[in-house]
Order: sequence, then structure tokens, then C-alpha cells
Amino acid sequence: MGQLQRKVKYAKVVKGGNIQVQNMLEMGQLIQPLLMPPQVCDLVPAAAGALGVPVRDILYVPMDAASFDVHGACFTGPMQIQWIGQLCGLDYCFVLHIDGKHKLHHGKWLLITLGTHSLNWNKHHNALGNTFNPLIYMFCKEHETLGSGQLICASLNKVALQYFGKKLVPGAGCTDHCQSFRRALVEEWPTIQFGQCYPHIARKFGEGAYCNKTWKHMGEVQLDIRAINLAGTKDMKALLLGVIGADWDVKGKTMDKFWYSNCVEPWDCWSICDFDCMLATPSNQTQESWHKQLILKKIPGMFKASTAFVINTTLPLLAKIDGLSMSSKLQFEVETLPRDMVIKAMWYVDHKSTHFSTAKDRNGDIFYYFLAKANPGGFKKIGKINLAAYVDACQGIRHASCHTKERLIHFCQSFHFLYAFNDDTYSLPVCHWNPGNFTCPTCKGFKHVGICSHVLATNHILELIDLDYLMGALCKPRKKGGQTQKPRPALQREADSSECSTPPESDDEVPRID
Repeated sequence: MGQLQRKVKYAKVVKGGNIQVQNMLEMGQLIQPLLMPPQVCDLVPAAAGALGVPVRDILYVPMDAASFDVHGACFTGPMQIQWIGQLCGLDYCFVLHIDGKHKLHHGKWLLITLGTHSLNWNKHHNALGNTFNPLIYMFCKEHETLGSGQLICASLNKVALQYFGKKLVPGAGCTDHCQSFRRALVEEWPTIQFGQCYPHIARKFGEGAYCNKTWKHMGEVQLDIRAINLAGTKDMKALLLGVIGADWDVKGKTMDKFWYSNCVEPWDCWSICDFDCMLATPSNQTQESWHKQLILKKIPGMFKASTAFVINTTLPLLAKIDGLSMSSKLQFEVETLPRDMVIKAMWYVDHKSTHFSTAKDRNGDIFYYFLAKANPGGFKKIGKINLAAYVDACQGIRHASCHTKERLIHFCQSFHFLYAFNDDTYSLPVCHWNPGNFTCPTCKGFKHVGICSHVLATNHILELIDLDYLMGALCKPRKKGGQTQKPRPALQREADSSECSTPPESDDEVPRID
């Protein structure tokens, strides 16, 4: 085994061209020619060419890595700097994601990225979603440590300060369950709302990281974890944690590891109610999807080369591809509506007598309540009891009708509420189909893309927009093409052709084939 391991290690070294740097002194000789220009105007190709400065696709951010007790170097690109400039004018309106991909490494140097996400319209699937926009690339030998997190966060603020005169002010930050990255984000931006990635939690639990997959309560507990993620208010989350935690205690100590890892401070931050920033949900999947595309399509296998090749070829190609494949302007405005969303909103309009209700609180503010179309409680209409139970749950009170844990979860997941948004710190995405400026804080879809069927239906019911016009524009009946009748069997076609054909009167009329 030892001989095999040594041969594998030797093969990797040979594949890397026998030229892999080991420390920052060697790395500095490669990255020094990539130093960022002093002014933002020097990034323009025409201006740079006039000054005799070569136009580069990757730029080195000068930082003293030794002061962070790490060996690492941070990079950015001209398009990435433009994105940073746009974020400087969007205080508390964007989310930062940070993650390292262990499959994207060069020897002992790991690629760690820091970026944000914006709206993206998928023409192929006719769906509104998000895309990850990388801002800083970093190679670091100390992988996901506190120093590496502090270095990449400080590098982002250095670029913003040098070119735009101010630091960034993100509204939220999201990572996986990494203590070092969480601490780095909170130290660099004290006002940030931190959340950990819920899909990571669900995947790890499903793979048996916290308990045996053959446990008889496995399916029930998975529904409990999903209910905590979908909690619409912080009081509702506290109520669900208390009820679900007591039920887990009855089942034994199996869930103790999960509880102390994800249900106590500071890691109880994977519910949709934990973010006030627009387009913010506890998910790091946009960055994970971007990492997957790097491995499969963008730069497959290009880290398995010499360090000089990675710095001078692979990284510039990566930054250039990201700059060209994504919009030059970060999109935080809802410009297009998905067809299915409009159809669902129209369904709520047609069933507003049973699935829509309004109420006022003590301050006179109007709240709009929707009963979910496919609600887990099986409710056919909004009644006094089920609506009262949901309102109490939003306030952290367990209604008398919630006899069991399952019934409480059904009440919490069967309703949504809306109200007019009037927060001075945070804001909503610009949307022409939301003139009432409504927010739907309990809806995961609204938190994800800034619009949902509940908001559309409310604006239509209040006669602020016309959904009938949208239905006519987006939901035109599709034309049927091709053959509409079923093809006849081959034997039947042969019989019909033989009946229709007339036999020749003589052999002379039979055509001959010479």
C-alpha cells in the first residue's frame, strides 16, 4: 500500500509539470505582474492600451496574507470590479456567499470564492431563478480557516475602497456549517444577517450523518426539519422548536447531535424568517451550482497543471468566462413573470371567496391572508378556527385546536400573509406587477425571486393590476402541430391500398423494370 501511495503521489506531481509552488514567496513571483491598477479608469481596455498597460482578465488584490496567518492570494477581474461598484450603491440589498470547493484544488492550494447572486431568467425552462456572481477568487493552503475567511472578506472591501471609496454593506451572508467563515463574515460586517445552508442540512440528515437511516422515525423527523425551515416568523420558529424538541426528547437521544449542531445559537439560522434582505433564503445552492459548472464545462481539469499555467491561463479564463456568460449589470429587478405563476395567481382570484381574507391589527395595518392551494391541512376554505390558529402560531402562541405536533405544523404551512412593505433599512426588488409594494414574508418563492402568486393576486383583487391581460399575453393556447390523428396499422393501410388500386387489363399494361 505504501508503494502504491508513493506512485500515485509521484504521478500527480508529474501531471502537475513538477512546478507547484509551496509558499507565498514562490507564489509572489507569479502574481506580482497581475497587480491591480491604481484607478478604475485603467481597467477600460481603450484607456489601458493608450497608457501602454496590458489588458488582463485576472487581477491580483495586494493583501498581506501573513498578517492573517495564512498562505493565500486573492484575485478579481474587470467585470467583477464593475459588479462590486454596483453593490456599493445597494446597501442592505444583496447577499454574500462564501465557500471552498475541495474538488477545485491545485496541489495543496484550495479555490475559495466570495460572491453574490442576482435574478436570472432561464429561457430554456421559462423560469425565474438566481445566478451566482463571483467577486473574489482566492487560492489558500489553509483551507476553510478563520484566516482564510478574513483574508477574502478584507480583499473584497479593499477593492471597493480603492476604486469606489466605500466599503460594501451586505444585508445577509450565507455559508454551509463552517464556524470560521461565519465568524469572518460577522467580524467584517457586524450588521450582516447570517444564515447557514438548509439544503446542506437536509442532505446530510438524509445521508445518515446524524442518525441511522433505518431509524423508524426517520421520515417523520425529516418533515419536522422542513417545518422549521418554512417557519414564517421568528415567534413561529421558536414555537415549533419548543414543540418539536419536546417530541424528539420522547423519541430518545437520537436527535441530540442534530439539536446541538443546528438548533441552538448561533446555528439556528436556517429558516426563511431569519432574513429581512431581499432575495435572501438560507441556501448556498447558487454557488454550489456554479462550482459544478466549473468542473463539468468551464475549466474541466485545468487545475491539474503547473502553478504558472493555473495563474496565467486557468484563472484568467475563468474570470473571462464568468464576465462574458453573465450580465454586465447585476439584475435585482423582476422583468418577466413565469407563466405558471400567473396561472396560479388567477386561481387565487377565482377562489378568493374561500382562499382570501383581510384583517387589521391593533395599529390599523391591513394584512391579507391566503389559504394555500394545496395545503397540508386539507382545509377547503378559510374559517375562524384555522385562521385564528395560524395567527396565534405567527405570534408564538399554541392554539387550543393544535392538539398534536402534526396539526400545529399543518396550520403553520397552510397559510400565507402579506402586508404593505415600509421598512427604511431594507427594500424589495423593483417589480412593475407589484405597485402596492406588498411583501409575502412567509412565502419561500417570494423570498427567492421577489414575486409570487399571492402578491400578484392581491394586486389584482385591489384593482392595481389586470391579471386578465397578463393571462392573455403569457398564457396563449399552444398550437397543435403535426399529425393529429392516430396512424393506422400497417396491415390496414395495405388492405385499403389494395382495394383502391385497379388491376391492369392485360400483361402489356404492367410496367417492366429492366
